[in-house]
Amino acid sequence: MKQILSIFIAVFYIISFSCKKAANDFSIPPGNLNNQVNASVVVSGDTILNLFAFTSAGNNTVFSKNIYSIGDTVINFLGSISKGDIRIILENINLPGTYPFKSDTTSSQFSICTYVIGAPLGGSVFLYYSTPSNGSGGSITLDSLSAHYMKGSFNATCTGSSGTVQITNGTFKGSY
Repeated sequence: MKQILSIFIAVFYIISFSCKKAANDFSIPPGNLNNQVNASVVVSGDTILNLFAFTSAGNNTVFSKNIYSIGDTVINFLGSISKGDIRIILENINLPGTYPFKSDTTSSQFSICTYVIGAPLGGSVFLYYSTPSNGSGGSITLDSLSAHYMKGSFNATCTGSSGTVQITNGTFKGSY
């Protein structure tokens, strides 16, 4: 399970970074303008960013749902702005409700929130995770979850080797 998650995260990062427009590249078609990821974010540590509003929509959001042959369902979404990316992964969470952000390798059901600053080709990348084993990294509430749509809220405390990212008043809605 942990190996599948690691592979999935790596593929998700590659896909999401490759979806950004490069110089002299083709235009990305408009994303779903109804897709949104919003929050208040504070980054502290080596990279200090004061409290700022995180608002991402359309082309700057990605919502997806994958059902694997072993039966696992993985839903993820990404909101991206110039100051960083919020990425949330839900594994085998199929009903509305509130779920703590934690990675419990003894359970097939978990959720993870990450905050990423930087780009792999543009220099340093700072990764922050809200996955303590006790679930104290925050939570996600799914108000609506269907075969093609999700909506809800989240709060997270993400930590990394270079500091902490506090995400509050997070909301999201999107189609996949």
